[in-house]
Amino acid sequence: MTIRDGYLLIMLGGGLVAPIIYFLNILWAAAVYPGYRHRSQFVSELGTRISSGARYFNRWLSVTGTMLVVFAFGVYVSLGSQREALGILLGLVLFGLTVVIMAVFPCDSGCPRTPQSRAGMVHGFFGVLGALAVLTSVALFCFVWRLIHPIFAIYSFITVLTSTICLVILMLERTSGWQGIWQRIYAGVVFSWVQALSGLILISGRSLLAFH
Repeated sequence: MTIRDGYLLIMLGGGLVAPIIYFLNILWAAAVYPGYRHRSQFVSELGTRISSGARYFNRWLSVTGTMLVVFAFGVYVSLGSQREALGILLGLVLFGLTVVIMAVFPCDSGCPRTPQSRAGMVHGFFGVLGALAVLTSVALFCFVWRLIHPIFAIYSFITVLTSTICLVILMLERTSGWQGIWQRIYAGVVFSWVQALSGLILISGRSLLAFH
């Protein structure tokens, strides 16, 4: 293994580790947040000032986002410098950066639909932007890989469809009864795709995944 291969392995490994850190961070922060309900409360509430573990939650959320950015460049190197790969890179990098920005600018207490503070507005804006960015990257995989790797293309299509449904429900739902569940389903679907892509590239190698 060359030094270049070692760096690439580390970058792609970020796609395997980042989702694990993300969900363990949620479980830990929720455990030290008295009365927190996964079913009805947004993940972002764990980073607000009323959360007991807000400082550490936001710190590890920043780590998650940084690892996603590193992973994005690993994907780009693996796929080659084609136009489609560049679009995928931009979407994944933007997704990772929005996670970092949301950690730096936490939402208002209760994460209301209409933010009251500047930090809350920034948090909400980049949350939507990050969702659109990652789904664009997944959709690009679905389109480009339909001939190169049809099974993963189908999986990518299901990911886009499921994630979009969850996001639409979150936008339309006016009560807080199940919003936490829908958000976690969305996050689980997206982060599972990130792990699946990382694993596929690591197992298959660049020669099977490069665009032709």
